[in-house]
Amino acid sequence: MRHGAGRVLLLCMGSLYAFCCPGCGYSAEVSGGADCGFVAQTETMICTTCREVVDVTVGTRIPALISTDELNQCPECEGNDLTPWDESRPCPRCKGTMEVNPTGPTTLWD
Repeated sequence: MRHGAGRVLLLCMGSLYAFCCPGCGYSAEVSGGADCGFVAQTETMICTTCREVVDVTVGTRIPALISTDELNQCPECEGNDLTPWDESRPCPRCKGTMEVNPTGPTTLWD
């Protein structure tokens, strides 16, 4: 957190984790839920069009940097048939349970 001239500016970085389905081998590198960076706010979802687990931009802290056309759409196929990825972490391919790599985040993003 940075302070200055009567303002509080929160600086944050999002985190990506490696998830893998032991049943079919499908893998994805996503946040695993709601997350935010300096500009974008994301939520991990399943796109039923392309059957991928993806982080979808659902909001922004700086509207001038992200078009509203980019919100709430799959970053892979640009579809909008999205379902929040719940805590059971279902695989979009075989419906098995995806597991997170226990070593921690693979990438920090802002």
